[in-house]
Amino acid sequence: MTPLFQKKFWVLLAVFIVASIVFFFNFYPSKPQPITVSPFPTNGTTSQQVSESKHGSCLADNEVVEYDRISQHPLLTQPKEISPVIYVRDKTSGEITTSFQLDDVRASGHPMEVHKCGVYFVREFNYNPKVTNQAIGYREELWEYDYGGREKH
Repeated sequence: MTPLFQKKFWVLLAVFIVASIVFFFNFYPSKPQPITVSPFPTNGTTSQQVSESKHGSCLADNEVVEYDRISQHPLLTQPKEISPVIYVRDKTSGEITTSFQLDDVRASGHPMEVHKCGVYFVREFNYNPKVTNQAIGYREELWEYDYGGREKH
């Protein structure tokens, strides 16, 4: 074997190992998370509360947020739908205390973040998935909702 071939072999092997490690940490969940099946209807609603409640703007210490995601890995937040339903669940009883639906959530990348006092997400308007260059009027905006399902300004 020539020295140039040996050098290329080790470089390609190193690239393969690094790519494998990156793939593993991005797509293999660190801890299995339960997937919640929606007990509430989601068709025909638009950024509204799906269940009526008087929930405050922030999560209580005994509450957790759930939504149906493509991956359960904590770094990948992409929901399975562009209009996901956000559920606030009581950790002790397991009951859903409130839920609301978001519309026009960006369908790629890192579109949502869940925090103690709100859900931040990127909304897309006038998006056409069939074309690369979007028409005039296309825009992305950062939105925030509190856990009562109210838009925050």
